[in-house]
Amino acid sequence: MNKLISLVMPTYNRDFIIELAILSIVHQKEHTWNIELLIGDDGDDNTENLIDKIINVNPKLEIKYFKMDRISISDKVNYLIRKSNSEYYGLIGSDDIQSPYKISSFEKALSENPTAQVFGQRAFVYHDIIFGNANLWTQNKKLTFFKAGSFVIIKRSLFEQVGGYPKGLWKRVDGSFYKKIAPLKPEICDVSKIDERVIKTSIALQHLDNIWDRKAKGLYKNKPKQLANFYAEPIELNLGNIISAFFDKYNVVRSDLDQIIKHKYCIDEEENVSVETMKKLNVLIVVSLDMREQNGASNIRPAKIIEAFKKTAHNTDVIESPSRGRQRKNIVKNILKSIYTRKKYDICYFEPSPFPIQFFERMLIKWLKFRKTWISYFHRDM
Repeated sequence: MNKLISLVMPTYNRDFIIELAILSIVHQKEHTWNIELLIGDDGDDNTENLIDKIINVNPKLEIKYFKMDRISISDKVNYLIRKSNSEYYGLIGSDDIQSPYKISSFEKALSENPTAQVFGQRAFVYHDIIFGNANLWTQNKKLTFFKAGSFVIIKRSLFEQVGGYPKGLWKRVDGSFYKKIAPLKPEICDVSKIDERVIKTSIALQHLDNIWDRKAKGLYKNKPKQLANFYAEPIELNLGNIISAFFDKYNVVRSDLDQIIKHKYCIDEEENVSVETMKKLNVLIVVSLDMREQNGASNIRPAKIIEAFKKTAHNTDVIESPSRGRQRKNIVKNILKSIYTRKKYDICYFEPSPFPIQFFERMLIKWLKFRKTWISYFHRDM
């Protein structure tokens, strides 16, 4: 048997967190197999430079980097797996810390279960790198397969038999693949029953742009919570022991994330990041100008305001006025939509038309005041 395992890591604009994921592979313990880590990057951030600077101290690890055009996650995964060279592969997240025993536990599991084709675990840790909370997630529903996709290793022949992952998927990539291989009835093995150390050392990270928010994961309140397929319960996490080899880098990443969040949520430098200060605001910008004319003198200020808000994490809607008729339609449409969706704006920046203010603008102002929205006026003729 070729004692090589392939780990494939698709990534997109994760330069703020990917180092921790890579270092968790660099610092694997007790393994005898060789590892190839294939990273597929279709982003436009600093990921490539960060990877070039990582010091690989593991003689049994080879890191391969692929710069790619923007493609779907499943297409990226298919490409990386077909570039790999081993009989077994693991699809790992670029924002997850793999257990230092990931590979060694797989080796033991395969030795004891040579006919198994899928190796995974039904429990792992979700850790909020911003606030420090940690939950132990234990899969207690739909137990026929492993739901924690980043902590699974699969025999390559299954991938070949079903023709790879479904093409063109941007989410639910793992689940869609599992549905394809389910008719084959692959033999599965729970590695945590062979090496229970993987449970509390396999760590998914909550950070800036995860698909599900803290509340959905049971991290918003540090209390036990039943989720769709997992039971989440708070635990104490000793990261200094688990990732001792790169704990200093973890602290640097956490500090950098703190600054990113302050910028994205417009939090004062002296203020602490908290659940309250990280609240996403609904912002409405109303400008009685045609914002397609970016070079107009009157357009420069609102254009910069719109650009600034859209760079934040806040939800920003814009009502502009290519014409009076279009403005009326946009205002009525916005009011009706907010009624239907029960959306309330927290802040409105308002640049009305020259005096007198138009009827539909006055109607919108009354509606916003009724909804207790804070309104900031800027009138060009005042």
